Amino acid sequence: MVLAAAAILVIRLQEDVPFQTRNLASLAVSLAAVALLWLWWLVGSRAPWRWRLIGCGGALLVVGLGLALFRIRGVSGDLMPIIEPRWAARERAVSPPAPPEAPQVAATPVAAPRRVVADFPQFLGPNRNCVIEGVELDPDWQARPPRPVWRRPIGEGWAGFAVVGERAFTQDQQGEWERVICLELATGRLLWEHRDRTRYDTTIAGPGPRAVPTVHEGRVLTLGATGLLNCLDAASGRLLWQRWITRDADSSVPDWGFAGSPLVIDGKVIVSAGGRDGRSLWAYDLQTGEPMWHAGDDAAGYSAPCLMDLAGVPQVLIFNRH
Repeated sequence: MVLAAAAILVIRLQEDVPFQTRNLASLAVSLAAVALLWLWWLVGSRAPWRWRLIGCGGALLVVGLGLALFRIRGVSGDLMPIIEPRWAARERAVSPPAPPEAPQVAATPVAAPRRVVADFPQFLGPNRNCVIEGVELDPDWQARPPRPVWRRPIGEGWAGFAVVGERAFTQDQQGEWERVICLELATGRLLWEHRDRTRYDTTIAGPGPRAVPTVHEGRVLTLGATGLLNCLDAASGRLLWQRWITRDADSSVPDWGFAGSPLVIDGKVIVSAGGRDGRSLWAYDLQTGEPMWHAGDDAAGYSAPCLMDLAGVPQVLIFNRH
């Protein structure tokens, strides 16, 4: 126990090591110390065998009771387990009804907001650089705070929204179905949905898709957490083509699921599949979904590919893992 405490102290003092890594290492040392203590009590202590068996059996009973009564719901951002009683109800997303009419409330008359036309058709904005041209935000939220226009339930997941015209597109998880949905921007009304029977859900990462859709020339490109690449008609949600990028690249799903939003350039849909031997980054034909080229050898990370001009040469950049 003294050695375990010393080891944990040394681990905690390694400030150049990520906090999450130190937490995992400390947890591993603690579990190893408890296991060794249990083993010592059973075979190395001088206690009578009756007390040894009672002590070990009691420890196993406590562990079993804990597992029966509690579960790990997930982990925090520091990779510490979040424990909850097993009898606690888990919220499960359901297809929501049409939103009710907004209630009439008394308010101080203000000028009608100016309609600003600024599409957000993909991850990080029109040019994937976190910049939206021509939009100004009122900085005084104390005097003129933003007011909710509508609110509606949505399924599980981590995907953001792409907005083009009067439509907003995103992905979510509804039970065993991964969905792509289109909402009316002005009201939040569900215009269409596309469903695929696939589900990504791990204790450490949580459930649902995590990539922002890409909208390009009337088509919606989405990459689900398990590697399902969809091309849908933006007006109706009709499936135009579909690819499993893990099958094409002979790759596996990353620990936190696929998270890179598709990039569309020159009639190609580019995604990070993470295959080896020249099959890491893939380009598919926008019209047909047929592979056009693949390159690179690194496993997929969690970034989205982006187009940049480096030394006068247009290049696709992607941040991978080794």
